Amino acid sequence: MGGATTNDIQHHYDVGNDFYSLWLDKHFVYSSARPERDTDPLEDAQLKKLDYHIDALGLNGKGRVLDVGCGWGALLKRGLDRGLFQNPHGLTLSQQQKDACETSLGTDATVSLESWEEHHASPYDGIISIGAFEHFVRTDDDREAKTARYRRFFNFCAEHLVPGGCLSLQTIGYGVMPGGKLNRFIADKIFPGSDLPYLAEIADAAHGVMNIESVENRPSDYAWTCSCLLYTSDAADDLLCV
Repeated sequence: MGGATTNDIQHHYDVGNDFYSLWLDKHFVYSSARPERDTDPLEDAQLKKLDYHIDALGLNGKGRVLDVGCGWGALLKRGLDRGLFQNPHGLTLSQQQKDACETSLGTDATVSLESWEEHHASPYDGIISIGAFEHFVRTDDDREAKTARYRRFFNFCAEHLVPGGCLSLQTIGYGVMPGGKLNRFIADKIFPGSDLPYLAEIADAAHGVMNIESVENRPSDYAWTCSCLLYTSDAADDLLCV
C-alpha cells in the first residue's frame, strides 16, 4: 500500500523545467487555478488560488508554514512576498523542482527531497498541500486502503501543527465517475502511481483526527485552467484564456 514513488514523481515532474516553462505561467504554478471570471488571465487566477490557501491558514503575523508538494516554489514565494511566511519549508520528490526552488528562493525558505512520511520537524503554524493528494494512493488500492493512507496523512498533519494550526488542502477528486477509472493513458504514462479521492474518503479519513471547517467544490476550474494558453511576445509577457 502506498502512493507514487520517487521514480513515479520524477517520471512526470523531472521531464524538464524547460518543458514546463512552455506552458506554465511565469511563476510556474501548477494544478487548477481559481478564476473569478472566465476572462481572468491565468496568472491572476493562479495567484488567487495561492492567496486563498495562504489566507485559509488564518496566520496572525508571520508564520512557519509547510508546503507538502511544493512544486517549483510558487506558494512559498507568494507567502514570503506577502510577509506572512517566516522560514517556510517545502517538500518535493522532484530533484528539478528542488533545484528550481533553491535558485528562486535562496535562503528565505528550505526545501527537502522527501515525502511527508519521511519528514520530521517541530510543529508548523500551518500546512498547505495543493495537488499532491492525488499522488498518495494507487489505482489498484481498494477504498479501505485508500482511506487508511489518507488517514496517515491527516495524522501526520495533526502531529505537525501547533494547537489551533490549520491544513489547507486542494485536490482533484472523483465526482460521480466510478473510482479507479482514471484514463489508463494518464494513469500509466502521465501520472503513474496515482489516483483520485472521493470526498467521502477524505471525510472518513479525517474523522477523529482533524476537524473539517469548510469544503468548497469548484469542478469547472480545472477545465478552465487547461483551456488557458501561454504566449510571449516582444511587447508583453502575458497570459490569455481562450
